[in-house]
Amino acid sequence: MRALRAAAVGAALFAVACALPHVGIFRGHIDTSLFQSYGDRTLHGEVPYRDFSLEYPPGALPAFVVPSLGPARDYDTWFSAFEVVAGLACVLFVALAMAVPAVPDRRLYAAVSTTALAPLALGPLALHRYDLYAAAFAIGAVAALVHGRPRLGLVALGLGTAAKIFPIVLVPLAYLHVARRSGVREARRGLAAFTVALGVVVLPFVALSPGGVRFSITRQTGRALQIETLGSSVLLVAHTVGGYAVHPRFGSGSWNLTGTLPDALAALQTALQLLAWLLVVVVFARGSRGREQLLVGSAAAVTVWVLFGKVLSPQYLLWLVPLVALVVGRKPAKLAFPAVLVAAIGLTQAVYPGRYDDLVQLDALPIALVAARNALLIVLAAALLLRLQREGVPKEVGGEGEGGEAREGVLLDGGERDRPHGVPGLEP
Repeated sequence: MRALRAAAVGAALFAVACALPHVGIFRGHIDTSLFQSYGDRTLHGEVPYRDFSLEYPPGALPAFVVPSLGPARDYDTWFSAFEVVAGLACVLFVALAMAVPAVPDRRLYAAVSTTALAPLALGPLALHRYDLYAAAFAIGAVAALVHGRPRLGLVALGLGTAAKIFPIVLVPLAYLHVARRSGVREARRGLAAFTVALGVVVLPFVALSPGGVRFSITRQTGRALQIETLGSSVLLVAHTVGGYAVHPRFGSGSWNLTGTLPDALAALQTALQLLAWLLVVVVFARGSRGREQLLVGSAAAVTVWVLFGKVLSPQYLLWLVPLVALVVGRKPAKLAFPAVLVAAIGLTQAVYPGRYDDLVQLDALPIALVAARNALLIVLAAALLLRLQREGVPKEVGGEGEGGEAREGVLLDGGERDRPHGVPGLEP
């Protein structure tokens, strides 16, 4: 009931975020014609990857097909409505993840409020791309793990990976958390559940059109350095001060920087992306691997994945919203996490779509805004990594944490409060 009350408040706030005059996110028109073509052709019996090229993973198809069930002229509205449902699911899963005895009401309601209202900072784009749909799988998985449903959580990660790839970065954290809480055998079962869920969605298309799936993967992994990424912002600033001449070019659905140096930076960012993600996993593995560290680790893993990716589309920041909301607290340091993210999202909307043409034309203002946005993401990633390390430090079992709740010690595995007298389990 506590989770449902918080979810109801969050749903009301999300409805307000959608409906506000002039600034609400359920308004405007941002091109979804490509998505409509995918949905229409699938409903007409064509097989994705085999009969037409689909650049997205197969798990994304429901986001395209369901809106095609409505009138063709209203596809954009139906697509936005589908994403509204996904946004409400994110709010519900955040409420479920936070509705545990150790979390006070003020933190619970702050988390759902952040999840509901943060998309306002991005504007209508939040409902014109399918990223809330993908984010719902990630946050749903975290909620299931928090409540001791490891196989359900890893199934959600499998379905999310089939939709947008990024949820796969949470799999090692989930495995380590479950191994700590329920034992290695249960963790392996969860990993098997992830594999089955992913395979059920992906393998039929691989069987029907291995070449089409391979082309889709090659197209995504072979993309150039997008103009909004961290590396591009460094080169754009250098261009502004006269230190380097950049050459934007459109390709693979985005504006990118081309040339020897941008290509080298793209490769470097991919390496840094993997290294930063591995750092998160290592820090998590060496810590308590309890509930609170799982929440922080999930936010940190996806944040570094977004920050160092060679593609950083505006809507990718929606992946972070429900996960970073889980880290919110009453202390200034924990309030800063969602504040920094919302500021970064706001700077993103300041560029896209209104100033995006100016960015491509290499005007100084949008370049400065993108650089400032990426600087905030660096701050967010660094702060989350520090928080992750601190949450993993062994603490005295009887210590008091925020709001007076007992802090988890190194032996407390997230399920100890269900045992008599809070005695920790003996599993490794």
